[in-house]
Amino acid sequence: MTERMKSIGQPFERGEKNEAFAAYFTGQSYLHPLVNDPNLEIEIGQVTFEPGCRNHWHIHRGGYQILLVTGGEGWYQETGKPVRLLRNGDTVVTHDGVKARCDSRQLVFTHCHNCGYIGMAGAGF
Repeated sequence: MTERMKSIGQPFERGEKNEAFAAYFTGQSYLHPLVNDPNLEIEIGQVTFEPGCRNHWHIHRGGYQILLVTGGEGWYQETGKPVRLLRNGDTVVTHDGVKARCDSRQLVFTHCHNCGYIGMAGAGF
C-alpha cells in the first residue's frame, strides 16, 4: 500500500492493476475482489482510480450497482443528470438499465461496488 493510499485511510488494500477491464477505463484503475462466490448472485469489490482515471459510460443490466465511497474524491454521473461529487462515506445506487460513469479528481478515488444480478447479466459497456 502506498503512502498516498495510507493518507486517505483505505480499509482494504489497493488490489491489482485492473487489466481485465482496462479497455473500459481511461487511465489506471485497480481491482480488489472482496466477495466473489459463484453461489451468490452478487459481487463485491473495491475499485481504485488513479488521479484523472475514468470509466466509460456503462449500463448494469439485469441488476443494480451500489457504490460505497471509501476514499478520495470523484465524480458520478447518470445520463441526463448533473455530475455528482462523491467523497469518502457517500453512497450511490445505480438501478437496472441506467447508464452511468465515474471518474477521479486530483486525488485517488476508491469505491466498493456491490453488484447484484438477476441471472448474472452483468455490466454492458
